[in-house]
Amino acid sequence: MDLTKEKSTKNYQHGKVIFFILIIILCFALITSVSATDNTNSTEVKLSSSSNTYNVNSSLNTEEIQKVFDGAKSGDTINFTSKTYNNFSVVVDKKLNIISDSNSVLNTNSQLSTKAKSLGLGNSFGFYFTNSSSGCLLRGFTLNGNADYQIIVNGANNVNIQNNTINGGREGGVLIKNSIGSNLTGNKIMNSGRNGLDLYDTKDTIVKNNNISKNTRDGVYIHNADKLNLTYNDLLSNGRAGLDMEGSTSNCNFIHNHIQDNANNILINSRSHNDVIRENTIAGAKYSSVYDDGSGNTGNGILFGDDYKSAGIRIYIGYNTIGFNSQFDAKNTMTQPVFTLGANYYITNDGEQAKAHLCPMLMGGELNWEKIKHLSLGFSKKGNQVYGLLYDDNGNVVTAGDFDMDDVSINGQSYGKASYVDGKAVIDADVDDGSQITVKSGSSTTTVTVKKSSENTDSTDTKKDDPSNTNLNNPNNSNNPSNSNNQGTSTSNQTGTGSGTGQGSGSGTNSNLNGTGIMSGESSGVSNGGSGQSGDNGAGSSSSSSGSADNGKAYEIATQKTSAGSAAQNRQWLAVAAIVALVLLFVVGYKRRNNDDDFD
Repeated sequence: MDLTKEKSTKNYQHGKVIFFILIIILCFALITSVSATDNTNSTEVKLSSSSNTYNVNSSLNTEEIQKVFDGAKSGDTINFTSKTYNNFSVVVDKKLNIISDSNSVLNTNSQLSTKAKSLGLGNSFGFYFTNSSSGCLLRGFTLNGNADYQIIVNGANNVNIQNNTINGGREGGVLIKNSIGSNLTGNKIMNSGRNGLDLYDTKDTIVKNNNISKNTRDGVYIHNADKLNLTYNDLLSNGRAGLDMEGSTSNCNFIHNHIQDNANNILINSRSHNDVIRENTIAGAKYSSVYDDGSGNTGNGILFGDDYKSAGIRIYIGYNTIGFNSQFDAKNTMTQPVFTLGANYYITNDGEQAKAHLCPMLMGGELNWEKIKHLSLGFSKKGNQVYGLLYDDNGNVVTAGDFDMDDVSINGQSYGKASYVDGKAVIDADVDDGSQITVKSGSSTTTVTVKKSSENTDSTDTKKDDPSNTNLNNPNNSNNPSNSNNQGTSTSNQTGTGSGTGQGSGSGTNSNLNGTGIMSGESSGVSNGGSGQSGDNGAGSSSSSSGSADNGKAYEIATQKTSAGSAAQNRQWLAVAAIVALVLLFVVGYKRRNNDDDFD
């Protein structure tokens, strides 16, 4: 064989080896690309590929269930599949998704478990989240029993407690302390031996859409909180206070809650800085002999305690609906300086009647109703409907807390009951301008004249003298008597962290989030590729359009939404490129082999 032919043969063999190596690499890339594309296009919510799911049924005792928790890795899911579990008590010391889709009932143990004793814990519990369990999700359970607390969160951040029923607890229902970013949404917390929810030394906490009722002492007890957003909750029929503020509270928003039928609906006994109480229903406080200290300090809608202090910007209390409290709608103590309330609706347009239920120490020493800011009820005609709206002293339409109208009569004809909800009451009635409307709410009767059709007949232009149309971050804002670092509700199409007008759910990746709603506040939603409950979203800065989240919580069970389409498209193009490359390699290899044969 001559040297030229031998060299050609060797080159041909080397080429074959390189050719097949390239084919293997490209096939692997093609398979990986197609597989990834299929996964991305799926609309199902799936666990991340690195996580495991452990199904736990009631055949396991508490110690065995604790071993499952101990053996799981961060990011895993523990799924409770049975209906009832007895003598339950588990310590959680890593990030886990703890869920039940069958509303499992956990009857908690009043005795400490073996692991609890080994950690030196003092109170019995159903779940105990240690400082190593940040990012946990607890969802879908009913907790009953005589444990000291049904749930304890101690030092863990971003723990999400959602859609649970928490019944009982000798010392309390839920205790959260030394925590940042906790989120309690959609829970029922009731019948505890003391407080339904205890918050100690917390920051950036969301308490939203919960029913907290019939607890022996307080519905929500707060001791030292910064940036707490407590919104859209029902705090009902608790023995001492619906909401009790102690220690130091700052930048806290208490917005659009129904706080009713407690011994005192709200007790303000903290060193308060820049807190806001607005658009709540504060009604029906009842006298309690159990918590009467001899000075008649029960039965108040809002009560300032002896330890209340103003730390800089004073607490703002305005745009609430307050009424039917058995002693005062709002009361200051003799030890405190005069406190001036913002404008509220007192379920009457009769100034003398409303004034009789306000403590003189809240009225700047002025006993004349004209000196007190207040809201009044009015009606406007629109088509075949009459709208009940609230107006401030300047005639602007505003929003306050919800309330019921026991009877609405127009020109002497009864139209039955109606409710003022989300800024308006609607009565189906085709009446003339100038018709007389009489509203009965409890012991209060209000008579007003229907306004002309050309006047404001909708609540979409609602104005307030401090939040939504003004910037509360400006301490010199003359429209806001106390100011508050609170809710700017204007929207923006920018991206980033921040807020808008959002309430409801939001999702996305990183900071490109969406949500819609009414109120504003601090946060929750989606961050870094997770999904979660969007919160009351506000804090006055712009973000993505119509309400997004500031401090998003990402759960392990998540679906990437915003980037999935572009990633899938890129992988499809890669697959096409790989196929084209394979075809070209076959053509080149075939021609080269023919050339070598010709050379021979």
